[in-house]
Amino acid sequence: MIVARGYPSFRYKLNGLFEYDQARALARAGHKVVYAAVDLRSIRHPRKWGRESFSKDGVCVEAMNLPAGRIAPHFLHEINKKALLRLYRGIEKKFGRPDVVHAHFIRMSYAALELCEKENLPLVGTEHFSAFNQEDISARIRNWGRYTYPRLDRVIAVSSHLATSLQEKFLIDPLVIPNVVDTEVFSLDKEGDRNEEEGTFTFISTGRLSEEKRMDWLILAFHEAFDEKEQMRLVIFGDGPQKERLKKKIVDLGEKDRIFLRGVAERQEIAEKMKKSQAFVLASRGETFGLAYIEALAAGLPVIASRCGGPEDFIHEQNGIILKEDTPRALKEALFDMANNIGRYDREAISREVSGKFSSGAIAAQLGEVYAQVVAEHKVQKASY
Repeated sequence: MIVARGYPSFRYKLNGLFEYDQARALARAGHKVVYAAVDLRSIRHPRKWGRESFSKDGVCVEAMNLPAGRIAPHFLHEINKKALLRLYRGIEKKFGRPDVVHAHFIRMSYAALELCEKENLPLVGTEHFSAFNQEDISARIRNWGRYTYPRLDRVIAVSSHLATSLQEKFLIDPLVIPNVVDTEVFSLDKEGDRNEEEGTFTFISTGRLSEEKRMDWLILAFHEAFDEKEQMRLVIFGDGPQKERLKKKIVDLGEKDRIFLRGVAERQEIAEKMKKSQAFVLASRGETFGLAYIEALAAGLPVIASRCGGPEDFIHEQNGIILKEDTPRALKEALFDMANNIGRYDREAISREVSGKFSSGAIAAQLGEVYAQVVAEHKVQKASY
């Protein structure tokens, strides 16, 4: 049973995306997966209220959608626990008792802990939360971690940087298992037709248009690096609070014919654009993993990344550039370097490496080993009682 914050839908493509991708990978690997989603977003996120049940991609989804919104954290947690317990009762009646429960993010692990201790179920928790990469985290979240992590059967972090942070803050020893990349959607363009227009060079970027993704840095750095090169293009997918400001910046710089904001798009559309591009760039302030980088690498694109907590695990000289300094000038230099030395990157090798490490089959196999271990340990513990 996967415990999640929600599930991706046509309207909200990123909601519960990391959790659902793993659930789908496990189902493809032959596991019977029930996906228990408790969605407590506010009424401003229209969706079907109450209980929901459906199957998709081999995953049985059981969801509870309640418009709790911004209420006091204590009451929100109580609602979360009660909703999860109610979901579990229905799941147990419908599908039987799960062998293992796997919760994602500290809030859901915290909520699942009481249920699993009451029902004597093994509990695995995967952490993705970017706040744990920061020194200053709220007392409430820190207390949740201190209470929850030592009592889980396994703690998983999605990057080595996050694992080190959790180890230092909570004196635990997490495993590192990254997120899944859909290598069926994000794959190498075997036909080799990478230009929409003959002679153009396109950088692509994806991410929320918010301060932490620093798209303003990227736009300015691109403008300064390629001021007189008409063949250069920058295409940005995403939406967010800085959208109008970024649109104005593009116009003010005179770049509306070379820099394009494409908004939110389906994965397939982004993947197709990657196949027609030459490189990927994202100067994020902080990442726990960095799925966007992996998706680009799976498509065979070399990438430019900031040193932000996730990409350091998988970006090296053969597949990209990590900024030497966290500055707009370093970003400008990296863009110029990438464009002028694109021939040094082997697109097939880049894509092949990612498929071997981050495909649904590779991640499902790692998770399957963890589940087998904790279930076996749990049986021994039960027998000892």
